[in-house]
Amino acid sequence: MPLVLMDTPYRLGKLLEEVETVFGKNRQVTLAIDLTLHSELVLHGSLAEIRQRIQARKGEFVLVVHR
Repeated sequence: MPLVLMDTPYRLGKLLEEVETVFGKNRQVTLAIDLTLHSELVLHGSLAEIRQRIQARKGEFVLVVHR
């Protein structure tokens, strides 16, 4: 069963770091940032790949941690 997480925009980087510590850098996730806005971004991949791609970005987000 997937785990769906939301947090405040300024905690995106920290949450990804914490999730990577618990589940490992190879865990597959989906990250959706700024849904319904022109800047909407949906990323799929490992936690390590996602952390590298977003770097210091902030925004409203939903993180889905896959099994």
